Amino acid sequence: MRELVLMLLLLFLLPGVCYALGEKVLLVVADNYRDEEFEASYQAVKEAGLTPVIASKSKGPLKGMLGGRAEAELAVQDVNPNDYKAVIFVGGVGAEVFWDDPNAHRIAREMYSQGKLLCAICIAPVTLAKAGLLKGVKATCWPSVSPTLKMLGAHYLDLPVVEDKGIITANGPQAAEKFKNAIVRKLKGN
Repeated sequence: MRELVLMLLLLFLLPGVCYALGEKVLLVVADNYRDEEFEASYQAVKEAGLTPVIASKSKGPLKGMLGGRAEAELAVQDVNPNDYKAVIFVGGVGAEVFWDDPNAHRIAREMYSQGKLLCAICIAPVTLAKAGLLKGVKATCWPSVSPTLKMLGAHYLDLPVVEDKGIITANGPQAAEKFKNAIVRKLKGN
């Protein structure tokens, strides 16, 4: 009986313990991000009981396409992938700045090689494709960039959210809630 009570207590407290221990998830966000996608990603991390950390091209304020505000705590060049449980690349027109960014590619590759969760929404999956991580992987994205994903070897699916080989992709702001739910499930290990 004592073991059962202890086990139930651990299950109940585990998300709080993870938060207290400082398990973090990296959000790579560009200036001119899509507000709904950022908010859903941020909420996913919080709902999973983890700490969101925002990185961008440089440290400082970021603005959303719809007027939202966020603050980058560090520049992508300063990110140590070992410090994070997962990474989420947020979309919006500004996300194109990471498509050919060697630091964004380094982060994605290192985290993927460590078996950590990779997520990208809207046009952000192009960053993963250009990093060579979507070859032979089922993925989705904003329709206008689907030819790029296909050209770089992804198995493009015209769906709101696609999960394959430890990577979650979503096709845009209308899929933000489903994207969030998929991330929460994975981060909680369900």
